[in-house]
Amino acid sequence: MFCGFSCGLAVGGAASAWLIPHFGWPSVLMAGGVGPIVLTALLVLLLPESVQFMVARRRSDERVARILKRIAPRRCFR
Repeated sequence: MFCGFSCGLAVGGAASAWLIPHFGWPSVLMAGGVGPIVLTALLVLLLPESVQFMVARRRSDERVARILKRIAPRRCFR
């Protein structure tokens, strides 16, 4: 969290320094609004459901085992 906050500030400053001369100050607001929306869409599509949620919703055992296998590859899950 601490690195992400600091790195985000640095990247945001560098992006603003480039965006403002090229596209004006409203472009910084657009980038700040569009970026999180795109990131949220990607995370919804790419992140798997939690194992606890999958078990509570009675998802297939194969899906749960596949997620657990990614977490602990050397363990055997049935």
